[in-house]
Amino acid sequence: MLKTAIKLMCLIIYSLGIAVSIAASAGAADKTDVYDTVVLKNSDKVTGTVLNDTFTIMTPYTNVALKRDDISEIKIDFEHENNDVITLDTGGLMEGTIEETVLSVKLVSGKIISLEKKACKNITLYKKR
Repeated sequence: MLKTAIKLMCLIIYSLGIAVSIAASAGAADKTDVYDTVVLKNSDKVTGTVLNDTFTIMTPYTNVALKRDDISEIKIDFEHENNDVITLDTGGLMEGTIEETVLSVKLVSGKIISLEKKACKNITLYKKR
């Protein structure tokens, strides 16, 4: 009887250890950094944090300065005038020409680089933490 109780206790402790391990893994996954991604016209990807705080889009009617944190994606199109597209976090779209010609990116390694807008195709922005 005592051996059965000890085996049962060991099984419970082992099960609790697995549950704690799984919970810790899930928590660690939530804390991993999510970086911005810039896809270049040559299909290379640059991963890091875009440092530009605002982006200004020139439309036929007005210029609009948008905060970086309100934008989820920017698509750059040099083949057609006024055809850059900014996707807002709310799901709205703005079409026009992005005024900024240089994008500053802090790479995962910590190095800061500058990318010319004309070299970029798509920019995916994540919320700063």
